[in-house]
Amino acid sequence: MKSFFVGLTSVVFLASPTSASALEIFKQTSASYDFQKLKRKKIKFPKKGKEVRQLFDVQYNKKIFVQGFDIAKVIGPHAQGMDTLLLNFANGMSVPVPINSLSTEPVFLATGLAKSKKGPFKASFPSIAKFDEMIRDPRPITFSTNKIVYSSKTYIPSQSLFIPFKYTDSLQEIEIINGPSREKALAFRAKPSVEKGHAIYMKRCQYCHGVDDRGAKFGRDFVDPIPMYTMKTPENLLTHVKYKKIDGIERGLLMPAQTNLTASEAKYIWEWMKAAAAK
Repeated sequence: MKSFFVGLTSVVFLASPTSASALEIFKQTSASYDFQKLKRKKIKFPKKGKEVRQLFDVQYNKKIFVQGFDIAKVIGPHAQGMDTLLLNFANGMSVPVPINSLSTEPVFLATGLAKSKKGPFKASFPSIAKFDEMIRDPRPITFSTNKIVYSSKTYIPSQSLFIPFKYTDSLQEIEIINGPSREKALAFRAKPSVEKGHAIYMKRCQYCHGVDDRGAKFGRDFVDPIPMYTMKTPENLLTHVKYKKIDGIERGLLMPAQTNLTASEAKYIWEWMKAAAAK
């Protein structure tokens, strides 16, 4: 896939940089991924390697001068035996990134922003209104620090129009994991007959929605406390996901529309949600 990574300036390495604020890195140490008792070890964030770059950012929709760390370089020495980075954000979103995609779809951890590459760089980033809604969301995306700068206009894992990095806020944690083991843990009640629905969940929904208190916590859990399938028919689900709501803010429906969702996909994921809720 062609990379849309643009605007890279000459890289400037700082002599004595500080680490990213309150950011933790962990590596999975067990064969299975257990959401309740995951075995993992903590990795120290590097004290060197901070860079200055000019990058296009999908949230601000323009090139910006940032100071920070190339995620590929940060996790490189620790990635052996693992295939996925799980980026966990303050707003509850969890975004998996295939490690082998970082060469073509780079992810940059910005800890400072400036008007030019000479600085000064400040550890603050402007808030962002959710521009995909017909009415501007009065609850904008805000950052304390640790902003992810994603430069590509595609997102390999989703294979859809949805780019989760448009909606993430401050990065709090990086997990270096075995991706298939986590995917299996999220399919804990799925039957072979509903595997298509689980695949659609992993492609479209997992970034914001968890299942039975497992996974992301930004949007509603699909099982707990009330199973989602009991609240919507497949047809209702299609309408909810596919189209923007003029009164969405008043009704608390702030999910961005995924306009290429098909009726068959909605039916498959509804069947999977029903299976996942079965006790």
